[in-house]
Amino acid sequence: MTLLCAPTILTNRNILLSVHSVSSRAGGLSSGTFKRIRSLQHSQVFNVTLITSSDYLDTDDYKRLKLEIPHTRIVYYSNLFWRFPSLTALSVFRREIANSSYVYLHSFYDPRTIILFLISLLYKRIILFRPHGTLMPAYTSQFSYLKRLYTLVELTLFSFSSAIVTSSSIESSSLISFSPTFLRKSLSSRTISVTEHYAVQTSSLYLSSEQSFRRNYHSCYVGRLTYVKGVDLILDAFLYIAKHDPSFSFNFFFAGACEKGLHKKLMYTLSALRGSTIQIHYYGHVPEPEKWRLLHDSYTFLFPTRSDSFGFSPLEAITAGCHLFSTPLLGCSPLLSKTSAYTEFNPTLQETIDSIYKTALVDQPLSTIEIESLFTSNFSIDQQSKLYQSLIHSLEAVK
Repeated sequence: MTLLCAPTILTNRNILLSVHSVSSRAGGLSSGTFKRIRSLQHSQVFNVTLITSSDYLDTDDYKRLKLEIPHTRIVYYSNLFWRFPSLTALSVFRREIANSSYVYLHSFYDPRTIILFLISLLYKRIILFRPHGTLMPAYTSQFSYLKRLYTLVELTLFSFSSAIVTSSSIESSSLISFSPTFLRKSLSSRTISVTEHYAVQTSSLYLSSEQSFRRNYHSCYVGRLTYVKGVDLILDAFLYIAKHDPSFSFNFFFAGACEKGLHKKLMYTLSALRGSTIQIHYYGHVPEPEKWRLLHDSYTFLFPTRSDSFGFSPLEAITAGCHLFSTPLLGCSPLLSKTSAYTEFNPTLQETIDSIYKTALVDQPLSTIEIESLFTSNFSIDQQSKLYQSLIHSLEAVK
């Protein structure tokens, strides 16, 4: 195998979409990937190939892939150890990039993504990426030459003010940057910045969010239980409150797979709080119908994340009528900053404790009007498809 071969200039619309895992236990990463693929396919301009690791996938995951993205070509590879691909995987990377004109990279914190990025540069492919606050080489001075040599398309989020875009205004307002004139100017530096929004699944029990019925949980957390998501802050906050305010009554649940390093802490907290006025329930990984049932049984969603590429779980919680208490380190924060559904706090123990007390005061779910004000068109699959159509047509116009 050799990577140092002459690149072939392609004119096809094949796009290689890379994501580290599509296991159901990957939470928003998995569901977000499916939504993005459906949007790309719905645009009818891309032939999508998903490349992902087969590690940790079980029989149910393969069945879910066939159900969620039945018409998508999927290429699997294996890791040598941790996040480093095997030699066979490197060969797969080279082959798939060689056959694609576009490469879509999810983030830049992973060795596999960096390798895909470098091979894509070698083949001079058009690279679509989402920085989300992580280090993107094209941003740093030592890699500034990349801007002059390659076409890098940065996919960022709509600000709230420009997020609500109708089909009649989409070409003349926030997507004006797709005009060929703008792209010709941008291509002088070879870096293009465009905006991307997402189709978010809404609950089949959507309308029940406006009913004034009693919910059994003050707050909840649904998703992968990890240190990155700040779950340790929630556990420490409950232990602190139980010790210093034993009369505080609170009902909370976790639903999601727990990372190995956090499981011991979770079990200790559950044991320590047994018999106290703070009731914590842990349901583990739950199927979709059960997830929605649980979300509709909670008034709020607590999310002290230290980093999150987008935040599908919090947004889905909002569609179920939950008030969101989250840190600003959320990819979709710009879309939420001016809504009544969102209360912001920093990922510290003290602010997590304060937020728990605030969630205890919420005794009504969000109304349908509040939810619709956010989701009317912010996360429409049709709007995202129009974006991809505008992008591909504009790129081809300046070739």
